[in-house]
Amino acid sequence: MRTKWLLNALAALSIWANVSPASAQKDLFLDAVEVKVASVEVVVEDKDGNKIPDLTADDFQIFEDGKAQQIEYFTAQENGQAKLVGAEQEEPAETALPTTDRVHMAIFIDDVHLSQNNRNQVFERLKTYLESSLKPTDLVMVARLSDRLVIEQPFTADVAKLNATLDRLSTRAGSAMQMEAQYQRIVTEIVNTATPSDEAIERAAQRAMAQTLVNGKEMAAIGAAAQAREIVAFGEERRIRVIGTIKALESAVGSLAGLPGRKALVYLSDGLPVRAVVGLTEIWQDKYEQWAMQNGERDLLSELSRASSMSIEAETQLKAMTTTASAAKVAFYVLSPGGKVGRSIASAETRGTAGGGSFRGAATEAFENEQALYQLAESTGGKALTRNSDIASLLEDMRDDFGTFYSLGYKPQAEAKDGNRKIVVKVRNRPDATVRYTHTLGDSDPIEQLREMTLSALYHGLSDNPLKVEIEPKPAEELGGDKYRVDMLIKIPFEKLLLLPQEASHVGRLSLFVVVQDKKSQNLSNMSRIELPLNIANDQVLAVMAQKAAYPLKLEMQGGPQRMAIGIRDHLSKISATIEIDLDVPDTMAAVPQPEEVDAEAPAPVGGAD
Repeated sequence: MRTKWLLNALAALSIWANVSPASAQKDLFLDAVEVKVASVEVVVEDKDGNKIPDLTADDFQIFEDGKAQQIEYFTAQENGQAKLVGAEQEEPAETALPTTDRVHMAIFIDDVHLSQNNRNQVFERLKTYLESSLKPTDLVMVARLSDRLVIEQPFTADVAKLNATLDRLSTRAGSAMQMEAQYQRIVTEIVNTATPSDEAIERAAQRAMAQTLVNGKEMAAIGAAAQAREIVAFGEERRIRVIGTIKALESAVGSLAGLPGRKALVYLSDGLPVRAVVGLTEIWQDKYEQWAMQNGERDLLSELSRASSMSIEAETQLKAMTTTASAAKVAFYVLSPGGKVGRSIASAETRGTAGGGSFRGAATEAFENEQALYQLAESTGGKALTRNSDIASLLEDMRDDFGTFYSLGYKPQAEAKDGNRKIVVKVRNRPDATVRYTHTLGDSDPIEQLREMTLSALYHGLSDNPLKVEIEPKPAEELGGDKYRVDMLIKIPFEKLLLLPQEASHVGRLSLFVVVQDKKSQNLSNMSRIELPLNIANDQVLAVMAQKAAYPLKLEMQGGPQRMAIGIRDHLSKISATIEIDLDVPDTMAAVPQPEEVDAEAPAPVGGAD
């Protein structure tokens, strides 16, 4: 008997698995050998953005952590049709190309950094695209990001549900305009503040108005210091919001990582101000720096010292998040409808107060915010479309990328540093070529992949169950305090499992992950991993092939709706499966409707309170 405990704020989940006594004879177990093959999907375009066809393996160079690698497997995918280049090659299962008959479009709306006006412009174009171009096999989800990830509409092909979700969100006021108003107010204060000029100093000296001049300098210095402190306070609030958004994006990446093949995360944002106050600092310095030095107010310049280090944490977390996304083959397709440049500059000019410093500061602000979006796209092999609300164009580019690309396969020579490999791909003799690919590859750890698949099944209900795993819930037993014990059987047909013959028995090994989410609080249990050895006497093998292996789980759950996902990997066949079930404890112990049937009025947040 093996026991694991899964703990969350509401309940403890205990799991028992019956194991044959013979499984203790570890010397009889033949472990599976995982052959690691790294595969990099590459999109190659000319200067006009057109795909470059008919390239071969000889046209590419691939480097892992700075070292050239031999391309051993090469395939070309053109217009959704995969073809192996070179008849002598045998494509390994580990580098099998993702299917293109179904596209997963995961659309994430940045509630903090996308204005309501820009958001609604995109929504109208998105609804038109969905009605005209969504294929019956495509699945779309809609989520929003604030300080966490909230799934507003799980994956579905129902255009009516998607449009209803977009209509509902179009009336939701995010916090982008509030932050923009604060930004504009600070700019206005800076550019409208008067400081004593050299001419004023000369006139004051001629008229013996020294005290008036001193008072004017003091007041200007006090005002400048107050504005600097306001910039720092604004930057701190902005920094917290940006880090919250990055963490929410990390949750989004984690929820998608377990889906098969390449994944696209469509991110809608006006910009991500990782360098929180770079534009405001530039405007302030343009106004006061030279004046402070000329008038003996050098100490004034130290007021913004905190601002110079404010971006370090956000930049570090953004880099780590994009590395995680790249390793999970989650590509960012970013749409920035207008960016901040138009609003920031136009607002200042309309007031008639924009000097060169405010104009340059607004331009710097827009540039830095857009650079973060480009970093998301370029590091993950996706694409960024800025100052444009044409989401249909971006989604068509995404679909084209997933239908036409090259797959480069090689065998890594050593273990990856920190589990990740830095990848560089070049195309020979094509200086006009733009190459897009994931800049990081994760170690192909099947257990980590199974963990990610289990989370994706829990969040999105997109299970993949080639092992034909079944979950059989039993009636709940009341424990008191609105807690219940729920017994379940996990069943797997023996005919789906690979067993290796030994001297006296056939052996195998399964790994199992279990995770539960309380749908009221959205709290997750810790994910429990259990190793399940199989040991069948040789004279019983034929008989059990028509039966099912059954493993009992004893679960302690809070009353109410619960969601459970299970991931299982057969290590010998190298096949993984996931399955999820929704339960209402204790009223009904049968599966309730799957995610695409859930009412769109009930958004499903992932972690925390909204």
